[in-house]
Amino acid sequence: MKEKIETIQQLDKRKIFEQIKTPQELLDFMGRNIEYGFVSSKDKKKYSWKDKEMDEKFEEEYFLQSPTELIESGYGVCWDSAELEREWFARHGYNFRVYFIMFAKDDPNDSPTHTFLVYKVDDKWYWFEHSDGGNRGIHEYNSLEDLLSAAKERHFQHAESDRGARPEDRNSIVIKDFNKPRFGCKSQEFVDQVFADKDKVLDKSGM
Repeated sequence: MKEKIETIQQLDKRKIFEQIKTPQELLDFMGRNIEYGFVSSKDKKKYSWKDKEMDEKFEEEYFLQSPTELIESGYGVCWDSAELEREWFARHGYNFRVYFIMFAKDDPNDSPTHTFLVYKVDDKWYWFEHSDGGNRGIHEYNSLEDLLSAAKERHFQHAESDRGARPEDRNSIVIKDFNKPRFGCKSQEFVDQVFADKDKVLDKSGM
């Protein structure tokens, strides 16, 4: 009976997703239905950001969910959420890009990565952010350059406060747009696909 109820709920969420008409409606839908976390590739266990095990299990058990899988599970990191966003914006004919941002350092480190979507309407660029709760929202900029500069700065601030990043680490930040990756890939495979996409631009200008 429980499984039947869960299936009905999943169908309802997919139906609601299909009826979304605006970016704000998409953001509201994701806020209600997707929690930051991931689903284990081993046993489909769901790990929330509240779980102490999430970080230690991530590298070994994470896999990139398809948009449908993400809607059904209700748990995903920014990599998963960005692909759901990509699908919606592509369907609705927007001019958009999906970006990956990281600290490119040779020494072993615990610096965070992030993935997010941007889109253009008329002469304005918008940063669509769901996964990063501190920056959640739709943020308007006069240019793509201004948007990416702001994204880099906020990424550094997060790394500085939560991961011990140093001022000199600013110059190691790289940001790159990329095409749709292969669903089901593991964490390192995802990063490899991002940087294997030679047609996309790598920005390593620092801040």
